[in-house]
Amino acid sequence: GGLGQLVAALQPARVIKGSVECLERSEGSWRLRVNGDWLSASGIIVTCPAYRAAPLLKDSAPELSELLSGVRYSSAHIVAMAFRNLKPLKGFGLLVPRKEGHNLMAATWVSTKFPGRAPSGLQLVRAFFRQPSSDPVRELGDVADFESEPEFVKDYRWPNSLPQYAVGHLALVKRIETLAAQTHGLHLIGNTYHGVGIPDCVRLAKQTVASLP
Repeated sequence: GGLGQLVAALQPARVIKGSVECLERSEGSWRLRVNGDWLSASGIIVTCPAYRAAPLLKDSAPELSELLSGVRYSSAHIVAMAFRNLKPLKGFGLLVPRKEGHNLMAATWVSTKFPGRAPSGLQLVRAFFRQPSSDPVRELGDVADFESEPEFVKDYRWPNSLPQYAVGHLALVKRIETLAAQTHGLHLIGNTYHGVGIPDCVRLAKQTVASLP
């Protein structure tokens, strides 16, 4: 079902669609301005990227905000391609070291790794590029031997989506979590902290919810 399953799972909850414009602490609780209206909450869980969380917390937690604003991000450029009647693809994909000089970073044989993701006779490939590619099929073919043209090519771009875990990241996260714990009712979740994958975010979310009073 794709990522839509995560959205569907939230439907029984009360969902307010819009942007959080401001966060304020008020007598041990929180006030949020959403779409121009103010809401009150005993606690908040901030799940947006660090560069979005930082300005929201600038007034209520300035030191924490400063640390979050220092986390660097890179963009993800992903291309999905479907091939018909390829010879069996070995393994689950490939990684391309930067020193090889290719724009292609990696490729995953999706229909091999996850059976059922593609109809019979089609093989789904997902390619990851360092920069947007004008000819992803050729760039993939420069590294892997694909003998046919794809049935379709779909380009997905996720700007500023991948936090960069620089040297000292664990110490940075420890300091961030210490400051968050000292700010009553504040919790942080996302791929900024303990892993960039969806399973990492789900695991952190479950841990956070389990710790709530």
